[in-house]
Amino acid sequence: MKRFNLIFISLMIFRFGLSYSQITELRYENLNGACDFESHQLIANSKDELRKFSNCNFLKFDFNRYTIIGVKGSSPGHFNPVINFRILKDDHNKKVTIEVLFSGGKTCNCRVVKPLYKRMIYIDKIEDDYNFEFKSVNTDD
Repeated sequence: MKRFNLIFISLMIFRFGLSYSQITELRYENLNGACDFESHQLIANSKDELRKFSNCNFLKFDFNRYTIIGVKGSSPGHFNPVINFRILKDDHNKKVTIEVLFSGGKTCNCRVVKPLYKRMIYIDKIEDDYNFEFKSVNTDD
């Protein structure tokens, strides 16, 4: 009986620990459109922010529901890398971590022009009081 109670209490602690986690992984959708932005990273929560940092003009984009995220740069090698994202929202610390996952584009010492990449996505609206952090992760390592 003692063993059963110990297992039950352990499971309850584990269950409550998981159900009250403050970090959630967010879904994202690709944003198709030919536009450019100034820096290597873009966060836009409004049309004004988008116009301030880019030449993008998404006429039918709903900034009341979504936030735009963009990354650009040059490949470490002479092939375009595949770029994906993992986006974690920490409600407790008011922080969104954007992990930019690179695959391919292996590093080389060749004398070729390295291709540029650009990727834009959108996620559910993030409140203005959240901080954003970008992390690059090479998934080939």
